[in-house]
Amino acid sequence: MPRGLVALFALFEAMFVVGLGILVPFVVGLLGWASLTGVHATPVTVWQLAVQTWALGHGVPLHVTLGDSSAVLTDSLSTFDLSLAPFAFAIVTLFLGRRAGRRLGGSDESVAIAGFATAFVAGLTALVLASAHTSTVQLDVVSGTVRILIPFVVGLVIGWKPWSDPRVSTRIAYDIPVEWRDNIVTALRIAAATLVGLIGVASGALVIGLILGFSTEVSLYESLHTGILGGLVITVAHLALVPVAIVWMVAWIAGPGFALGAGAVVSPFAATVGAVPAIPILGAIPESTSVGPWVTALPAVIALIVSARFATQRQGRDPVTVGRAAMTALVSATVVAAAVCVIGSYASGAAGPGRFDHLGINPLLVGGVLSAGVLVGALGGLVIGDRARRA
Repeated sequence: MPRGLVALFALFEAMFVVGLGILVPFVVGLLGWASLTGVHATPVTVWQLAVQTWALGHGVPLHVTLGDSSAVLTDSLSTFDLSLAPFAFAIVTLFLGRRAGRRLGGSDESVAIAGFATAFVAGLTALVLASAHTSTVQLDVVSGTVRILIPFVVGLVIGWKPWSDPRVSTRIAYDIPVEWRDNIVTALRIAAATLVGLIGVASGALVIGLILGFSTEVSLYESLHTGILGGLVITVAHLALVPVAIVWMVAWIAGPGFALGAGAVVSPFAATVGAVPAIPILGAIPESTSVGPWVTALPAVIALIVSARFATQRQGRDPVTVGRAAMTALVSATVVAAAVCVIGSYASGAAGPGRFDHLGINPLLVGGVLSAGVLVGALGGLVIGDRARRA
């Protein structure tokens, strides 16, 4: 394929990734602009708000300076940062990158297309971020471009799977001993299955919280006075916050819980909510907790179940030594801790002035607690599953 066509294909792919990511908040912003009265804004303003929302959804901090435009906040509170990311946008970018990477499989120009696509996404992202600067909201174009590029590149590599090339896979198989390969693969499978199990349990707990807090959520909707179309827009916008809420529920299950500002912590051991912003999804948070600390054992239980299942499916009759089981469990716990730290960094940050300077979880603390539970559960599951297999 001529290099001109390769570059053109990569450009179209980059335009699709960036354009689709901004299109959703732009359409929602237009509907919200049309539904609210007394708001003087132009389509350019809606575009800038859409880009700012898209950037924040990738973890790009926004520096807000209200100044004299705020009649409610004092001078000390009229300047603040927004860094709590509704990272559903980053997930969409990751899947779009994976979609682009899947098209590279088996192509003779895969390396060139990947390079061109990455460069074009970076260039288009820098341009749209530069257009989002206003007198009220400022963001860093360089670091913002890098943050948005990371999920795209990760998805691109996942979809591309360059390691599936026979030359690469043969070299990896030659360099890594068979025992280590088996342990690493098993550890990764245990970590992935444990994370999926935790997300499933957290999603179920979130649904139960939404059902139990229905009256509070309705009251928060009514306090916004947005009308039917405005309420629909807010409901659609809440979809970007669902991944954040699931991560908060995972932290709640682990034990450390999450913070809703200064002096407001929600965990299985205690719940001090206080005043919350008028965001309807926050109505799912109970004002008191009666579940009990037993819920913190769930990560270890999930890790034990999946580890035992993988151990019973293991081929061969040779027993698993305690050393190999401990190494596999340690790798699984490390992978889970790393994943929680990375994802948790998106689900924590500032969401406004004053007491809302910090919301979300402590990624290091939650990752450490989860890794300890996974380590114990995976070690016990591997030993129990191996004995059951040999029996």
